[in-house]
Amino acid sequence: MRGAVEGVCIVEAGYFEDGRLQENIRTLKADSFKRYEFEVTARGDRLPEIRVYNINGDRDVYEIV
Repeated sequence: MRGAVEGVCIVEAGYFEDGRLQENIRTLKADSFKRYEFEVTARGDRLPEIRVYNINGDRDVYEIV
């Protein structure tokens, strides 16, 4: 799967299976809007999802179906 995470002040992003981190998505903390492209191999039977966290601890979760 190819995709991108984007936002402001992102400190962590990753690919998760069954709630466990499988692969980090490389990001750099920046005060301006940034976009980070990635590619992962998702296994549909393992509840795959992309999680992104910002400096305030807020997160966004995208379930891969």
